[in-house]
Amino acid sequence: MINEKIKTLRKQNNLTQEEMADKLNVSRQAITKWESGLGTPDISNMEAISKLFNISLDELISDTKAIKDNVSRVEYDIFNKLYHLIMSEIIKMIMLNLNSNIVDEHFYW
Repeated sequence: MINEKIKTLRKQNNLTQEEMADKLNVSRQAITKWESGLGTPDISNMEAISKLFNISLDELISDTKAIKDNVSRVEYDIFNKLYHLIMSEIIKMIMLNLNSNIVDEHFYW
């Protein structure tokens, strides 16, 4: 959510709500509303926030962490399924090879 992102960015940049408000030419109460989720900055304030923290508007408004976490889970699930599929195929090949060696030995004896 944008409110959490604003608060995180402010804290990461060691700014108080008052300092951030001064840099954006808004009231400290506006920052409090945005961070608490009781209000949302308008587009011009979103642009100012993104410039202040040197990020794109897209980074500010998108929930990239949730997307990354979701992608990571999907990638892990795919990797895990692929790993088990490959391992089961390898085991089958080994078993077939062992069985064929046993059969071959019987034919030779």
